[in-house]
Amino acid sequence: MPVTCKRTVTEQGPDGNDTETEITFKRFVFKRHWFMLSQTDGAAYRLPAIPAWDRAHALQTLNVEEIPFEMMNGNCQGYATGRQIAINPSV
Repeated sequence: MPVTCKRTVTEQGPDGNDTETEITFKRFVFKRHWFMLSQTDGAAYRLPAIPAWDRAHALQTLNVEEIPFEMMNGNCQGYATGRQIAINPSV
């Protein structure tokens, strides 16, 4: 994790006057802020189950009606009009 630090250095010049110089640098800190999952306590991590997707249920929930694809343009993959959708069957 890069951390930007500033340090002011006071030096005495050849003429006897003090000069302040500000130095900006990046320091990389690893030990204090980063940890691995294996270094934590608790039960082993398990991925959550991904719910099944059902097209008919999604359309019903969103109040969308699927209509037959009637466009003759082969480059069109589908279109929507209001709450109706049409999907090209060749896709």
